[in-house]
Amino acid sequence: MGTAAISNNLTQVNPSEGKRDTVGYKYHPTDEEKARNANYDTYEMIDIVDKLKNQIKDRIANLDVPNILDVKGKSITDAQNNLRFSERTVVGRDGSTFQIGYYSNSKTGEKYRSGYLDILAEKATGINNSSYVEYFSNMTSDIMSVFGTAATYKEDMGTVQRAIFSAIDEMKENIANGKENPIENLKTAVTIGGVEWNFKDILNISALMINSFDGIDRTITMDYIEYAKMGLSIGNVQNFADKNLNKEQSDMVKSILKSRADYYDRRIDEEAERSRDKWIHAVSSEQRKKYYKYGYYVSATNEELRNSIRDIFASVGKSSDLAEALSRYNQLMPPALKASGISESSFAQVLKNDAKTLSSYYSALFLLQK
Repeated sequence: MGTAAISNNLTQVNPSEGKRDTVGYKYHPTDEEKARNANYDTYEMIDIVDKLKNQIKDRIANLDVPNILDVKGKSITDAQNNLRFSERTVVGRDGSTFQIGYYSNSKTGEKYRSGYLDILAEKATGINNSSYVEYFSNMTSDIMSVFGTAATYKEDMGTVQRAIFSAIDEMKENIANGKENPIENLKTAVTIGGVEWNFKDILNISALMINSFDGIDRTITMDYIEYAKMGLSIGNVQNFADKNLNKEQSDMVKSILKSRADYYDRRIDEEAERSRDKWIHAVSSEQRKKYYKYGYYVSATNEELRNSIRDIFASVGKSSDLAEALSRYNQLMPPALKASGISESSFAQVLKNDAKTLSSYYSALFLLQK
């Protein structure tokens, strides 16, 4: 049997992270494992996420360590192992919102959210990674945060976890057969929302979606330039899907992107409404109200303008498209700039700064597809 080299991680969170190789894989399945593979339906799935949550809670109770509240939701910390579990709200494939959990290390800063396929390959070859459970949980959460829904959470999570187990079994077989790369050409499939995906593809598109919308997910108030960024994020994911996925999968991605955009609109409008009493007296003109409802100029409230800007930038593919989009943005923005209180003599500089910001944002998104 030859050595096995681990491929580049397809679901990396930080594009700057380097390649991680492991060599010398040798795997010999036990009789029990052979029997399980022959009758996969008897494979017992363990809910690792709930198990670990309960373990951490028990440890905290024994150590008398107070819970830590995270800004995104509930968090608990295992002080003995520096393990932190945080829940936050995510947007599912149908636009519904639900809570999902992630593990991290409070001491080292490790997020356990990169190199997923490498970790599975280590598991397949028998290498004991002490953080496997955290990676397993976060991998499930990453896929669920894009493809799950509030109504089908339990069912979807079970589907994803079974796919992970199946991928490990396939890698074991590849290693046993002496394949140079146990990750290459994985056939493991997962069906979610009625659409079948190759496991590597669903990992890849989940990572691209998460990374492309990371900044927007963290933004509560959005001016018109944020809608331009949202358009670029939408275009980045959809362009990749159209080039690399089949039509059914690409259509599902398009539906997910629309649901996500609708959610952002609702979130922005609800936040503006909650702030109306604070800002209502700041309204000084009908011009301002047209673009910043209640005078709240931090968040764009003119639906026609923000939708137009988002659509313009969502159509950006290559860099020449970006130049055209910026030109149209410059034509549309002056009334909103004026409404926000910016003097006409400053328009050119503001728009120049916006162009620089959006160009950098586009370049960063483009690198995510590499």
